[in-house]
Order: sequence, then C-alpha cells, then structure tokens
Amino acid sequence: YKYLSRNYYIILTRNDTHLSTYLVSVGNKIATGKWGFWGHALMNLEDTTTPDIDTDFQLVEATGTGVHYSGFFDVFYCDSVCLLRPKGFTHAEWVKIMDKCKTELGKPYDNLMELRNDQQINCVELVRIALQTLPDYETRFANLERMIQEHGYNLTPDMLRDCPDFDVILEIRN
Repeated sequence: YKYLSRNYYIILTRNDTHLSTYLVSVGNKIATGKWGFWGHALMNLEDTTTPDIDTDFQLVEATGTGVHYSGFFDVFYCDSVCLLRPKGFTHAEWVKIMDKCKTELGKPYDNLMELRNDQQINCVELVRIALQTLPDYETRFANLERMIQEHGYNLTPDMLRDCPDFDVILEIRN
C-alpha cells in the first residue's frame, strides 16, 4: 500500500492456485527455455497520494474479461508480488503512459497472445502498448524489444522482470 500510494509501478503478481499462472509459466518455457514464475502484469494509476485502500486504487489490468480497473485487494490477494519501474522515468512520462492505459479500457482480452494486434490485449501487451507512447521508446526499451525479437516475438511477465530496462523496487516471493 505504501509503495503504490507514493509512486507508479509496473506490477507483477503470482497466484499459486490459478491455472493461468501455470499456463503463463509454460508459455515462458516455450518462449525463453526457462520456466516462468510471474503469472500477471498490470499498472497502478492512482490520482492521489493518499488513496483509500478500499476505494481509491486504480489498478489497470487485462484479464479474461478484458482491460479494466481493479481494486487493491482484487490484485494483491496473491502469493507473490514484484514492483518494477522503468529506469529514469519522470512523472510526466508516467502521466503519458497512464493516459494511454486509460484509452485501452474496455478492449477485449487477447487469448492468442498476438503482440502485433492491439485490438485485443493481454496483460503484458497492455504494459508494452503504454510504454510505446513515449517518443523514445525504441531506444529506452531497446533491451525489451531485443528480448521480444529473440524469443519469437513473445512477451511474458518474467521477461519484464528480467529486462535490464527496469529497476526492481520490491520483490516478495512466497
């Protein structure tokens, strides 16, 4: 709560009891040759520095129901969490990517995991699409794009975690 009330993050979560966590893990194994750990990615978009834990958190995510807002406990009732920040990000850049996330609300979920089609979006695609609004995306996230290309044009939550374009601010693994 304290981290999210002070700053914006890319958030990775893992729910040990969710089948989707294991499917994403297998997808990471197929894409990268390593079993994945993280099952989901999302971002927080709070407009206040003192959000009420029950009502004010704006966590935007893409799940089976599409791109939508979720509450704090909907997201953080999980087994593990990781908070990432792109290196050298300014507040103005966060505002720009938050505004892009808001335009994606309501889009359907991408069950086929097609990075090249933004008419349907999965969780990691939402993060990437938001980051791509920055004019210098290609240079600032060159490592991420290289990883995507090297792994057959795939992107997984573990690839975000392992990418040197991001700083790990907090990681709690159960």
